[in-house]
Amino acid sequence: MSKPTVIIVDDEPLVRAALRRFIQARADVELAGEAADGVEALELVERVHPAVVLLDVQMPLLDGLAVARALPLPRPEVVFVTAFDRYAIEAFDVHAVDYVLKPFDDARLGRALDRAMARRGSAEVGDRLERLLAAVAPRFLTRFLVRVGARLQVVAVADVEWFEAADNYVKAHLGGEVRTIRASLRELEEGLDPAEFVRVHRTALVRLGAIVEVVPRPSGDADLKLASGTLVPLSRQLRSEVIRRIGREG
Repeated sequence: MSKPTVIIVDDEPLVRAALRRFIQARADVELAGEAADGVEALELVERVHPAVVLLDVQMPLLDGLAVARALPLPRPEVVFVTAFDRYAIEAFDVHAVDYVLKPFDDARLGRALDRAMARRGSAEVGDRLERLLAAVAPRFLTRFLVRVGARLQVVAVADVEWFEAADNYVKAHLGGEVRTIRASLRELEEGLDPAEFVRVHRTALVRLGAIVEVVPRPSGDADLKLASGTLVPLSRQLRSEVIRRIGREG
């Protein structure tokens, strides 16, 4: 019978080495891989389907909380490995989600891993993780993941000029590049900062800072000219609100 598998996710090589030694010394689990950042972690999870993820919280590109939020269902058990101070980890305690503080000792890590192994597949643990992620989530979306071929790519919302609805997907326009997101435009709009993006058409959300001109059409409709030169249709019903959001007319 095969052993349950564990993966290690941490951007610090020395921490990964310490965690590796700990896992390899245990007879009841097997190390299935390591990742140095959040994107690598999600790709590794998709390949090996681990039972448990030892997950660093503070990492470049995609932090541990964002990784946990993006884990495919059914989620593996997660033990956060963090250098957060005592005040910051109160959320972990309140929502009964396992964590280990850096610098960690084998006894504390062992207890956390034992609990994770015992609770595998429990819906209650998944609910606790969901509540934690909701409690510590940033107020507005700052980045999202897209698939480019076989790879996952992190896209910063700050780099997006406008979003375009496309059936059950959304196209994110980043200058001359386009990335596809698995979401509806309404779902995306709910997560974006309304001070940064405005709905201009039933199929389009535009970054306010990217708008350089309102271009009238002979029909009475109008387009928005963006910094890239792109023209995005402006809905007649939304025109007054969009112009108000852009700024007072002179």
